[in-house]
Amino acid sequence: MPSRIGGQLIPPGTRSPTLIGAKTYTPVATYPSKSDPTKDYTVCEVNDGTLSCDCPGWTRRNPSSGRTCRHTEDYDNLLSLDKSKPKVAEFFDAAVERVAVPDSSNGEKGGSLTELLENLEKEGL
Repeated sequence: MPSRIGGQLIPPGTRSPTLIGAKTYTPVATYPSKSDPTKDYTVCEVNDGTLSCDCPGWTRRNPSSGRTCRHTEDYDNLLSLDKSKPKVAEFFDAAVERVAVPDSSNGEKGGSLTELLENLEKEGL
């Protein structure tokens, strides 16, 4: 799925990570500035599992829930290559696996999508 705000992934290995203190910042995506077409902002994956960005929104905010900006949110939701994070499709697949569906190899039909969704609802998913 493409970025909604113009983000572009940085190919792995094309930009060197930066070590600051005990943290390593690896550039993973760039985003054009909304207000200045000559500027780009860089999203980095940090070795502690967080994301960072060099935009004013990220650098100036520090809410108790953790720093974020539209670039880190876009990267995390749309561009992230981290397949270990659960995505909606993976959640749906896991939910479907928990519902008993007749085996089609023995000639039984799998049922309709409506029946499947009703079964999911009964299980509270």
